[in-house]
Amino acid sequence: MSRFVYAYSLGGVWSAPLDVVLSDHGVAQPDILLVSNSRSSILTEPNIRGRRTWLWRYRVEMGHSRPNGLKIKKELVMEQVEYKNKRIEFEESSNPKIVIDGQAVAASHDAEAKEFSAGELPYRVFNSVKELAEAIVDRRG
Repeated sequence: MSRFVYAYSLGGVWSAPLDVVLSDHGVAQPDILLVSNSRSSILTEPNIRGRRTWLWRYRVEMGHSRPNGLKIKKELVMEQVEYKNKRIEFEESSNPKIVIDGQAVAASHDAEAKEFSAGELPYRVFNSVKELAEAIVDRRG
């Protein structure tokens, strides 16, 4: 990954140990970190200060897709967006998680219907967690 990032001058790549200060109370230490050129302002001397844009999870599984029998799966764990000056973090899964400006929102997922809903918006369903989170921001004004 780092060869590609540096070859195309996309940003910088670091590996653990490295502290990423997400908030006054939250510090993470990712295994691999990519900071794009557009986000270079979050780089400081002692650590990296700023919110993540995406959080990915990599899993290694046994399989037949590679000569060594290992298969690597990449899953999007959390995505972060700005919507109407609100910071929204969400995870689109069977157990959806939504955080709007630091406050968790209760959400549910109907796997059979492939719909997401929240008690805050009764009688409405959405095709994605992102749509649901944006509708909650709209409702709250």
